[in-house]
Amino acid sequence: MSLTAAADKAKQQIALGSSKASPWLVFLVRGGYASKGILYGFIGILAALAALNRGGKVANQRGAMDTLAVHPLGTPLLYAMAVGRAAYSTWRLLGSALNSEGEKPLKRIAHAAGAFVYFGFAYAAFETAHGAQDNGAGVQRWAPMIDTPLGRVLAVVGGCTLAGVAIAQAIKAMKLSFMKDLSLAEMGPPERRFAEVMGVVGICARSVIFLVTGWLFVRAGLQSDAKKAGGMNKSLQFVAAEPGGHWLLLAVALGLIAYGLHMFVQARYRHIRVATQPSKAAGTRT
Repeated sequence: MSLTAAADKAKQQIALGSSKASPWLVFLVRGGYASKGILYGFIGILAALAALNRGGKVANQRGAMDTLAVHPLGTPLLYAMAVGRAAYSTWRLLGSALNSEGEKPLKRIAHAAGAFVYFGFAYAAFETAHGAQDNGAGVQRWAPMIDTPLGRVLAVVGGCTLAGVAIAQAIKAMKLSFMKDLSLAEMGPPERRFAEVMGVVGICARSVIFLVTGWLFVRAGLQSDAKKAGGMNKSLQFVAAEPGGHWLLLAVALGLIAYGLHMFVQARYRHIRVATQPSKAAGTRT
């Protein structure tokens, strides 16, 4: 092997290598992905039942947690989700700080911001397990800001940003970019095909929700009407209100179920890295 080839191989090993995460951290992070899968799958099931007039409802993540809480196994499941999401958030925050995946600064900032959002979801799961119900107070606190000049601008900018993120994620999904984060060597052809289909369908479905949510905020900002803004549940209601809405809602609901399954694939096969320092087993991923 030439010196140039050896140097290139070393660079690749350093870029791909990672300090092996401790087993308990790997377990908790995978649990975080699984809890995310459970929640999105449950939201999808509720929306699908609503589309079929079978007693379901459109709900956001907090609404789905409230529904889970009334079931016998809901409370322990919510506690497990809280721990898993907190671990997932911590891993994302550390990964962003240490640049464990060799990402660009903007994406690292986005992951750090997302980590804080999921810390909020972890707290919400813990709070719901304790019996607290979502009364919409959080939305009521920030919604009046849209009635101010600055709030209207922020609503439009935020909505456009969210729409841009949705489109970018859908494009990356179609390119199968998410597959690079999986341990493909552990997957046979059926598993890879399942991962690809669930990833593309699921991510595109969630992108539709992000796109609609972005439009709701843009519309609220342009019309100075905070009541027209909203999150996932309002976006699903918006979809359902369109012509042929029950079929559109069913399609999105099935897509959200696919996203939940995509999260389970991530829980099983995702590389869990905590640093980009080379190790003795450089090139080996957890």
